[in-house]
Amino acid sequence: MEYRILEYLIHRPRVIVSKRELLEHLYDFNWEHHSNVVEVHISNLRKKLAASDKTGIETLRGRGYRLFFAKSESA
Repeated sequence: MEYRILEYLIHRPRVIVSKRELLEHLYDFNWEHHSNVVEVHISNLRKKLAASDKTGIETLRGRGYRLFFAKSESA
């Protein structure tokens, strides 16, 4: 499930993706509107991405999530 969320975000770089949009992508059937499954998977993904200081998932309260890429430092 985490892989599918990450893949979805990667294909939409810097685009805000709502929780509803992620749930509709993940499940083909009626899902629990108040479920925290997305939050749990996002939290797990953040922990895994923490090793990389170049990529992360940003939460935009009331709007959704966005994958970000840190700018590389040029010498």
